[in-house]
Amino acid sequence: MEASPNRVVRPRRSCPRVLRASLPSSSAAAVIVVLALAACSPPPTPPAGFEPVTARFEADTEGWASAEGQEPTWQAPGYLSVDDEGAGWQYAIAPAAFHGDWTGARAIRFRVLVDPGPIVYPLRVMVSSPEHTLYVTFALEALTPSEWVALSAPLTAGAWRHFDGEDTETGPVATPAELAATLADVVDLRFRLDLTDKFAGDEVNGLDDVVVE
Repeated sequence: MEASPNRVVRPRRSCPRVLRASLPSSSAAAVIVVLALAACSPPPTPPAGFEPVTARFEADTEGWASAEGQEPTWQAPGYLSVDDEGAGWQYAIAPAAFHGDWTGARAIRFRVLVDPGPIVYPLRVMVSSPEHTLYVTFALEALTPSEWVALSAPLTAGAWRHFDGEDTETGPVATPAELAATLADVVDLRFRLDLTDKFAGDEVNGLDDVVVE
C-alpha cells in the first residue's frame, strides 16, 4: 500500500484590530503597527514531506538488476524473481528511480518470497551514498521458507551499520549524522537475496512491494 502525503491545513489567524489611542510617541506607534502586521501575516509553509518511491512489479521488472550474471525475471501475478546463479553473493539492485535525497523518509518496506531450502544466511538491505555504505540485517527467524514475508527497515539511527565486507556480521553502528548524510544522497539500494547454502542456480527468491516512505 502506497503511503499518501499528509494534507497540510493552514491554521487561520485573525488580524487583531488596531485601536486608535493616544500613543506616547511615534516610535511606540511604529512598534504597535509592526506587531499588528506580523499577527496578520500567514504562518510559513512547512517543508514538503518525502514522496514515497515504490516498485510493485505489476507488469515487468521495472529496471531492477542483480549482482550476478543472470538478470531478475518477472513472474505472475507480479513480482521479481531472483536466481542465485553464481558463487558470489546475490543481490536484487534497485534502479535509479530509488536514488536521490531520502531526507524525511521513515522506512523501507518490502515483501520477500523465501526459497524452500533451509535458511542459513540472513537477509540484508543495503543503502549507499558516495561516502557511506550502510546495511541492516534481518534475523533468520524473521523469514519462513516457501512463504511471503512482509518486512520493514526503519530509517532510524541505531539500526544501521557500516558495511565492512560480506563476512562481517556486525559492522560499526552508523551515527545519526552518518545516516542522515547517507539518506541525503542515496546512490544505491539493494537487497541480499542469498539465503541458503544451495549450489549455484538452485536458489530462487522473490521480491515485491518495495516502498521507501
